[in-house]
Amino acid sequence: MLKKSVLAITVLGISTSVFADVSVKIPNGVQVLVENGNETNFSNLGFDSKDTIIFPNGNNQLVFRLSHIVQESGSKKTKYKSVPMIATFTANDTTLNLKINKRITTLDEGRTFNKKPNFTIEDNGSPIEVKSDVLPVGFDLMTDFSALMRTYNEGDHIASWKLEDDFLVVQKNTPVQINNLDTSTFSSTTANSENVESEKMLKFWFSQSSSQEQKNFLSWAIQNVKQH
Repeated sequence: MLKKSVLAITVLGISTSVFADVSVKIPNGVQVLVENGNETNFSNLGFDSKDTIIFPNGNNQLVFRLSHIVQESGSKKTKYKSVPMIATFTANDTTLNLKINKRITTLDEGRTFNKKPNFTIEDNGSPIEVKSDVLPVGFDLMTDFSALMRTYNEGDHIASWKLEDDFLVVQKNTPVQINNLDTSTFSSTTANSENVESEKMLKFWFSQSSSQEQKNFLSWAIQNVKQH
């Protein structure tokens, strides 16, 4: 029982430090399309929106577009969807704000914006470093954005993002401090590469889970911990 209690405290301690997250506040009129390579459940009509996106600490990628009603001509109004924009950035344990640096109220303004999109991601009012690009799309009514981003990320583009970029990278044999537990990373000569990859994937999916899902997993893990 004592062993399980110690394990629970250790795992919970690691989850609060290693699996911390980054919140990105999304303004009205912005439609999120892809988060770290995964297409969101967005509406093709473009009227849906998200207030906040939660990412794991580290390097992340967001794909979004402007989507709202604008003035077309006279009293006529129309739905405007901008070109999809890509933002790849690195942040840890913070809340960021996505800022569109141009207010689009007319269709002509939207067309101008499409030629030169302008946005920033800010941390406490200060812009952070962002690798930005535009995602070329065709005229398909049902665009597969996750497939487009997979192809984009496989190339050497300005805002390309790789899954492994999102994991904590520690210099080989450098001590790591986690809740007062001093340990060392495994070197490539002593660690089984398959086990390392499994651990990376486990950490990634844990960080992507909700708070309740994390609690359920921790409860299961404590009950099923291997003794050898």
